[in-house]
Amino acid sequence: LSTDPGSCTMIRDSDLCDNGTYGVGVGAGAKVHATSIKLERNQVGLVSKGEGSHVHLSDCHVSANARMGLGVREGATADAVDCKMQRNQYGVCVSNSGSLVSLLRCDLSENATHGLGASEGGAIEATSCQMRQNQVGVVSKGTGSVVVLSKCKANNNGRIGVGIREGGTAKASGCEMRNNQYGVCSLNAGAVVSLKDCDASHNERYGISSSDGGVIDGTDCRFNNNQQLGVGAWHAGSKVTLLRCVSSLNGRTGLASRVGAAVTAVDCTLKRNQQFGVYVS
Repeated sequence: LSTDPGSCTMIRDSDLCDNGTYGVGVGAGAKVHATSIKLERNQVGLVSKGEGSHVHLSDCHVSANARMGLGVREGATADAVDCKMQRNQYGVCVSNSGSLVSLLRCDLSENATHGLGASEGGAIEATSCQMRQNQVGVVSKGTGSVVVLSKCKANNNGRIGVGIREGGTAKASGCEMRNNQYGVCSLNAGAVVSLKDCDASHNERYGISSSDGGVIDGTDCRFNNNQQLGVGAWHAGSKVTLLRCVSSLNGRTGLASRVGAAVTAVDCTLKRNQQFGVYVS
């Protein structure tokens, strides 16, 4: 436990396992640098709490913890490079305004609920990471919560690759959301997802979906070979805007707009879908 302002603790080649609460706790402006450590079978692998508190992780295993692998809140920050956060209840949770986690080449997989989650104004930046075989790969929930993904893979999750709701936002570029039930979902007013050069294909139901006021913008994206819809929008206030996107070879429809939703598609390709290219009702 490191809780003194300005204090810095370095941990290397160590096992911090089977503890009743935290493997590592950081607060009150303290800093921890950890390299090649194991944080396993604790209640929580690691917590960073409070403004000025920071954790740096490199080549660490944060797995099989009863609650979360890494939790960052109340204005704290953390960054992780080449780490595995697997088989926890939650892989990474970031909450409260000012809290930020940056991830590079991390594997956040096989967690019981989600791989990455931002809430209550927390922020996550992830580059070249994978989130697979969770219930949901990536979550952003609540006003001010932000997830930024670059060259990430949110594939093979039990429900949703990227799920944004209740005012959360997400920006994804060069990412995959494949082989989930839903590739991308934007749910409730204020939820906004921006996709650029992303592939939400081969999902069990829909490639991308906005409902109950959610918004999705897609540029140069692919929504192909989904078992039902490539693109779906439902209910007044929901909006999908597409530019130079392809939604083809889907089991039912390339693009569906229903119950008052608004969809704009410019310079898009919707072909060889089994029922409709576009369906509006």
